[in-house]
Amino acid sequence: MGIYSIVVAIIIIIFIPAFEFIRKKEGKFDYLSLFNLIFILAFGVVPVYCYSHLDEIKHWRVMIYNNLMDTHFFIGSLIALLFYIVMVIAYYFSRKLSFISKTRKISEKIFSFEGKKTLLFKSALFLLMIGGFSFLIYISLAGGLREYIRIGYSTRIQGQSIQHPLVFVRNFTPLLCVASFIFYATIRSSKGTAKFINIILFVLSFIGGTLVVFHSGGRMSFFVYFITFPLATLLYQNKIKIRSILIGGVFFIFMIVYGRSFLNPEADLQAARQADSFANGIIREFSFRFVNVGTMFDLFPKDYDFRWGIPDVLTAITGLIPQRVINLDFLQRESASKFNTTLYIEGGEMPVDIVSFGYMSLGLAGVIIVAILFGTLLRWTENLFSYRKNFVACMFASALMINLAFRVMYGDPVLFMNSVFRYIIAIIVIIMFLKLEKLPRIVWKKARL
Repeated sequence: MGIYSIVVAIIIIIFIPAFEFIRKKEGKFDYLSLFNLIFILAFGVVPVYCYSHLDEIKHWRVMIYNNLMDTHFFIGSLIALLFYIVMVIAYYFSRKLSFISKTRKISEKIFSFEGKKTLLFKSALFLLMIGGFSFLIYISLAGGLREYIRIGYSTRIQGQSIQHPLVFVRNFTPLLCVASFIFYATIRSSKGTAKFINIILFVLSFIGGTLVVFHSGGRMSFFVYFITFPLATLLYQNKIKIRSILIGGVFFIFMIVYGRSFLNPEADLQAARQADSFANGIIREFSFRFVNVGTMFDLFPKDYDFRWGIPDVLTAITGLIPQRVINLDFLQRESASKFNTTLYIEGGEMPVDIVSFGYMSLGLAGVIIVAILFGTLLRWTENLFSYRKNFVACMFASALMINLAFRVMYGDPVLFMNSVFRYIIAIIVIIMFLKLEKLPRIVWKKARL
């Protein structure tokens, strides 16, 4: 019955674009728009291609031990469709919740600033200092800049090889990326000497941010960082430019096909699979999401106990805490992606998608719970950065829009926490400076009384 997955895939390919076309949006596109695009590719296009090219894909890593004609792959497609429907319902109904609706006012309060032009500059400078200082320390631990660049890809594949009490500073180096976003935005609103200073600091933070995402060894991390800038401009202008979409699409395909060798300094730049056709090479990189869901349905709870999800979330959070400072080893366990990797032949980590994470956590109930939580999170995050009169808010909205959309493919809480930790810190810093700006006024008013 596995072949009937094509029916579900065609439903996804037809009805989700139609839904995207007719549904009301505040702008030309929103958080759900990008999520829809990735979901269609992962659970619509991929299954159709795989079932129409069975002979060509049978040697793929995710297919060697699997037979797509098995019933559990059809059930997996239905589970993915169920996840989407529940997630969309949660996305729309959550806007009626008071803590969600109030977030729009919070967004305006944070990003309107009412003439406090130096607040963003101070926030970005602080992030640059923390991220830059952490970057320099980590480079020193790695043995210099050349070694830092060289070991990035191997660190992603084999795990952290540097043993030092200060190695946790690596978690703060992505703040350079966020600093570059803010400086890029403040360049637009500054003039004269201030504009020149913003440009210099943007260049410094951009170079540092580029090195950080290159060292991460992740193709999507590299893609997300660079695509954030033009996407933020489209959000700010509320326009969809064909040229930007084409350039972004070409860049995306390049990272999919050549990304692994591009981010590995010790490899020659070549396509991911020279034996494959161009289309094969692209679809192959997305195929594990569709296969994952069917595999999880087949294995849980027959061969493995449900993971319950919460321990995976705790592992993601505690993984950011220096173990030399607070020992939380009792909360650590094998991540969902590392477990998923053991189900396939060797060849690097096999990330778990968000639908599979829900199912391995608690079966269909886990899928529904994760879908509700994710739909609510999608709406909450969209509201938090809904203020469009400030380009910084658009930069944050762009970055998190992409990050959340890619949870379709990378649903492991560890991967998610690593990708959003920098934005959590950045918002805390901005709010901190916002409070400090108000402090002198409060003190002055009390003094007058």
